[in-house]
Amino acid sequence: MGAVVALGAIGLAGGVFSGIMGAKQASADRQAQIAQLHYQNMIRGMETDYKNIQVLEKWGSQLKQAKFGAVAAGARAGQKKFYAREALSNQFSQVGNQTAALNAAVISKSTGKGLDTSSGTVKAIMRQNAQKSAESNSAIISNFKKEMKNIDTELAGSISAAQFLQPGL
Repeated sequence: MGAVVALGAIGLAGGVFSGIMGAKQASADRQAQIAQLHYQNMIRGMETDYKNIQVLEKWGSQLKQAKFGAVAAGARAGQKKFYAREALSNQFSQVGNQTAALNAAVISKSTGKGLDTSSGTVKAIMRQNAQKSAESNSAIISNFKKEMKNIDTELAGSISAAQFLQPGL
């Protein structure tokens, strides 16, 4: 009977040992699952960081291009305004020269016909020339202001604020 008790004790010890080993295995499995979750979270975080880096690099490149475009658009607008001012000056000169030429012709013809340059008719003709000159200058100024506004509108249209917005990550 001693052998049976010894075998029973060995079986019992084997069962206890097996239980202890099973508990240790379950704990090891649980630790492995936790480590696997940490690893997966780390990989997802790295993938997200990589995608964010790609988005920011793309945005940085777009921002750089937008800045170059804005600078170029500003330069074009400045150049257009410069030439518009030059054209304005030339138009004023042309109107002034035409008015002076007309007045000189009126004075020349009136003197040739024996009219005094201070007569009412000569003065009326010269006033009419001055009035037409003023109307021409007013139209020139109005067109110039419209052109300046169009240049500014074109500049504002070529530069969109959306080009400079940071992407949402």
